[in-house]
Amino acid sequence: MDRKTAADRFGRWVAPVAAEAGRQFRRAGEAVLSQTIRVAVTGLARSGKTVLTAALVQNLLLARERPTLLPFFAPAHERRLLGVERLPTRLRTSFPFDMVMNCLSADPPVWPPSTSGISELRLAIEYRPRGIGARLLADRAAVTFVLIDYPGEWLLDLPMLERGYEAWSAETLGLARTPPRDALARPFLSAAEAPLANAPAEAEAERLSALYTEYLRACRANPVNLSFVQPGRFLLPGREAEADPRLLRFAPLPPGSTRLHALMAERFERYKRVLVEPFFRDHFRRFDRQLVLVDLLSALDSGYEAFRDAERAMNAVLSVYRYGRTGLIRQLFGARIDKVLFAATKADHITPNQYNNLRALLEAMAMREGRFPGLEEGALAFGLVAALKCTEPAMLRFQGRPVEALRGVPVGAEEEQVLYPGEIPAHYPTPADWREGRFRFVDFLPPRRSDPLRQGVRGIYLDKALDFLIGDRFR
Repeated sequence: MDRKTAADRFGRWVAPVAAEAGRQFRRAGEAVLSQTIRVAVTGLARSGKTVLTAALVQNLLLARERPTLLPFFAPAHERRLLGVERLPTRLRTSFPFDMVMNCLSADPPVWPPSTSGISELRLAIEYRPRGIGARLLADRAAVTFVLIDYPGEWLLDLPMLERGYEAWSAETLGLARTPPRDALARPFLSAAEAPLANAPAEAEAERLSALYTEYLRACRANPVNLSFVQPGRFLLPGREAEADPRLLRFAPLPPGSTRLHALMAERFERYKRVLVEPFFRDHFRRFDRQLVLVDLLSALDSGYEAFRDAERAMNAVLSVYRYGRTGLIRQLFGARIDKVLFAATKADHITPNQYNNLRALLEAMAMREGRFPGLEEGALAFGLVAALKCTEPAMLRFQGRPVEALRGVPVGAEEEQVLYPGEIPAHYPTPADWREGRFRFVDFLPPRRSDPLRQGVRGIYLDKALDFLIGDRFR
């Protein structure tokens, strides 16, 4: 056999081996680059997290063909997205994505009902790596993006883990005696502070917990709009509490040593053990990133007390991250969240010249109690978003001068109106700001002119939020 024939035979043998080796190398590279990132989205009721979660997903599903939907999300802007598809859920209830999109696409569109438990939505995002090293490993990679939606009210239960029943009762009753809560809590406080009835402890616990729950509902209702409600599951129980209502049959009491006090204390500890601790152990510690939505406009619109109460709720959430390695969550559950974004919602309810003030006010509220050694530099951010843009900029004339305004259909109206929505103070607000009538924010109906199923959801800064939360996984 001459050398040429031998070389040809060797080449025919080597070629498929080399090709297969190349394929194996590429598959190995894709496996190395592929990853899963879990982002939790939370916020108190009416913060807009249901629509925002659906909007993020819908725009991602369309982003390969319509990258302008997410101009600040680097993989979309750089046209490196190769495909996005929904995956079946695994551990949790499926997020009602189709229901939400059907509501927004109806004629006329309607706001979907709020989600009330924990749910998830999974996406497979294929993309082309950007870095030289990554491209040497593979020409494509995948990120499994898991969005977990859960009520912010559950996060407000965190401080209870550091309290015994007597300390929690003293703090909670003290808060209930301050305006505007004192008027709302009067039926409960009268019952809790009255001499004990002759009814059995079980019946008294039932009666007092019902009164206490009604007080919490009144705190959250319009026009008061208070944010700090505890225990949070008294308003949004979740499946576990609905299956065993006795978990919610307790209330704070003044100091005492009766059978009723013992029963209340035992149920308080059981609530923490059965509902609060498992949530943080089984769910929270698995999150990689966290988005917390804050309806700051509603708080400003509802008065000084509502604004300060929103700050109280916000700092209860921030206590998860404030104390670094010594924090309770890290000690108990080894939480691994390494990025947190706090975002003021409903940015479409203010004029663009107020955006910077809104973001700065949100940050000022968070920083009044100190820094966050539990997070690396740059891992905590403050921003603003609108899940669905319901307004357009417009102009009004006031005393002969042009004033920035908004055009949209207010809730309760049938036709578009041009309105001046009020302003966000450049300083930390004082009671005088409310006396001057600075805050007149209006809720708007979803826009009819949109077509979210085919054209995506028009929001504000959804792409910036997405890039902060997961953009670093697409290098």
